[in-house]
Amino acid sequence: MTSTKRAWLGAIVLLCGTLLLRPAIAWAHAHLVKAVPAAGSMVSAPPTAIRLWFSEKPERTLTKVALTNANGTVVAVGPPAADSAGPLVIAVPVSGVLAPGSYTVTWSTAAADGHPSNGRFTFRVAASAAAAGTAPAGAVPPAPDSQPPSTLANPDAGVRVVGSIPDTAATTAAAAASAVTPAFIAVRAVTFAALLAMIGAASFRLFVLPRIAGIDSASRASIAASIASRAAIVAAIYVLAALVRLYLQDRMMTGSAAVDAAHLRAMSMDTDWGAAWRMQTYGGVFALVAFLVARAKGAVGWPMAAFAMVILALATTKGSHAVVSERHQVLSGLADTVHILGAGGWMGSLLWMALAALPIIQASHEPRAARAAALVHAFSPSALANAGVVGASGLVSAWVRLGTVTALWNTSYGQVLLVKLTLLAALAAIGFHNWKHVQPALGTDEATARLERSATLELFVGALVVVVTAILVATPTPT
Repeated sequence: MTSTKRAWLGAIVLLCGTLLLRPAIAWAHAHLVKAVPAAGSMVSAPPTAIRLWFSEKPERTLTKVALTNANGTVVAVGPPAADSAGPLVIAVPVSGVLAPGSYTVTWSTAAADGHPSNGRFTFRVAASAAAAGTAPAGAVPPAPDSQPPSTLANPDAGVRVVGSIPDTAATTAAAAASAVTPAFIAVRAVTFAALLAMIGAASFRLFVLPRIAGIDSASRASIAASIASRAAIVAAIYVLAALVRLYLQDRMMTGSAAVDAAHLRAMSMDTDWGAAWRMQTYGGVFALVAFLVARAKGAVGWPMAAFAMVILALATTKGSHAVVSERHQVLSGLADTVHILGAGGWMGSLLWMALAALPIIQASHEPRAARAAALVHAFSPSALANAGVVGASGLVSAWVRLGTVTALWNTSYGQVLLVKLTLLAALAAIGFHNWKHVQPALGTDEATARLERSATLELFVGALVVVVTAILVATPTPT
């Protein structure tokens, strides 16, 4: 590799690393949009419930709300409940009557895509709240309050706000255990890489291998068996990564490394995130079985594998930004699913061409160079079509999530997406070079060696795309 290429690759790796070092607050999901009582407000009557509005649909099962007075005494509240105002609102009933004074609301939740956030804010109950009579037994003891009230109506609250005080505490903060830790990014990257490899295995076997001219049936069977055996290992890695993701999600939500069996069950069985996780895990197991059947029975297992890939693509979309998108949710989900299948058909197929098909062809009898050329000629139309699908679906997803062109550089999501687009442009440039210079020269051993080097570089850049995608899916879309 030339020094120029090394410099460019080093710059790309550095840029990816910089994304990992961004402050955690930039990655919070399900932002608290407003609350009743409002942060920093003073209310004339004690509230009977705390109502929280979020930027994304919160998972009620994963939502916790605590209320304390100025002395740190915990006020009894009921479990988070749905609210008639819509799916973005959580209502928490307050037990008893609050005495005049200052109160702190501490909350934590996760969006339907599993990404957590938490925060806190304060409000005050005015001294005039007790003017109507003595607070009932069981009321929270009063806290000192010297702030004189001034009347201000708040039509959203359902309670009367009689003053506003500064609230220096952040009303929304990132979860203590961020969704963008190196461990989480690593396991997501492994999951995505395994998914693309499995899609590529099915795509190569069904759409590329039958079109390779000039190879005998024994070579075809050997290539298919090699792909099936290795894809089964990849499927096992995918399932293992899913189990690790479940543990990391539980750790992220509870803040403890110890496994909480009850929380683990609730998270995996009673949430939208859990439904997507189960679909991915069961789909991974089915893919493992399909590849084992393909290895043992030949053609019988490949349609099963193709079906499993569609299920896994849909399951991945179900646990992505598409489920919390407020704009064109169906279109967003469809674009994501097609994007995943196209990426697997492109980069995943390239992996198996380089890892399985080309070595078997190179190990065969003469003419090896001509057979390698036939392999590339069979692969190119499929790669071109899938690259087009990736580009088109990616544009649709970007339009849905960004909304405006300026969001591409003014938001965290847009900036990470720019890095991904830069890497995809690099992949397109490598592909153009292969089409213009490498492919026409195929037919000699020297040209085949150039192809191997080019494929290695393309797969390396593709791996960087996977890492950036692992960061992108944890980055909140503009609100």
